[in-house]
Amino acid sequence: MTKVLNRKLILLLLVFLGTFSLRGFGDDLKKIEEENKNKASITADLRVDSNRVTEFNLDGDFSFQTGTRMSAGFGRTQGHTDDGAPDSLDTRELRLGIKSDPEEKWSYGFNYDLWGQAGQITTNTLGTNLDYACESWFFSFYPQLRFISFFLADGAPVRRRFGGDTASTVIVRDPSLGASIKYWGLRNWHFRLHGSYYFYSESMADLNSQEISKFFSSSATVLSQSFLRVGYGGEAGYKFEEVFLAASAFHSISEIDNSPLTTCEIRSTFYYLKDLDVEMMVGLTPLTTGNLKFVGMGITHEF
Repeated sequence: MTKVLNRKLILLLLVFLGTFSLRGFGDDLKKIEEENKNKASITADLRVDSNRVTEFNLDGDFSFQTGTRMSAGFGRTQGHTDDGAPDSLDTRELRLGIKSDPEEKWSYGFNYDLWGQAGQITTNTLGTNLDYACESWFFSFYPQLRFISFFLADGAPVRRRFGGDTASTVIVRDPSLGASIKYWGLRNWHFRLHGSYYFYSESMADLNSQEISKFFSSSATVLSQSFLRVGYGGEAGYKFEEVFLAASAFHSISEIDNSPLTTCEIRSTFYYLKDLDVEMMVGLTPLTTGNLKFVGMGITHEF
């Protein structure tokens, strides 16, 4: 059971780290280009890893005459907890956001995220961001408050140590603090550092116990392995005439069992077609049993 959970920890982390991959650094680059500031965009991306877990995302970003921007997105991840197991991973995600004019020196925004697998585990996340831009620097501070709902399995004994106040769900509060720094003043080079720290209202180490299967489904247990205590990473990219090439690395510590994890990616964006960008990504996560590999492709249409 522990071996299966450790393997799936890697898979689910890829879902949570989507922010730092296809929809990450390339989008930040476009935001600082003057000709794109009033455009709306729609992005679709698909990722597959060597364990046949797939993730699909569809996001839209729209601008008003005042400079305010609104965004909405949907994501779905599918896979299996183990070969031949009856439970499977099938998470859905809804993203909504609003942001003041990003061309101003100071800007701010609010966002909401609903993620999970119905009847097993869900999260509701409220977030805000405060950004400051000056010359070739960009600073961002983004606190969040996440509510994690675990659905107890049928017939599961209720224990107060899990913090449950009802017979059907256990709710954990998870506030977090995040920050990032970007720099693009060195010719065509672009750099970014970012990190987040998470606080939990309950002991998440209980989810690593042998008897946890008495309370939650195997899918809920696997999905919970993606909850982090801390995560931080860096990116470096170079803008050619019609191609943007970037490399990134992200390191995290699990809140469940203190295990470390590092994921590396190489990403390229092509601007050959007017108002249509194509992005490709490859990456891997080193494991003691070998490397977990993944590939992805995204298309962005601006109008």
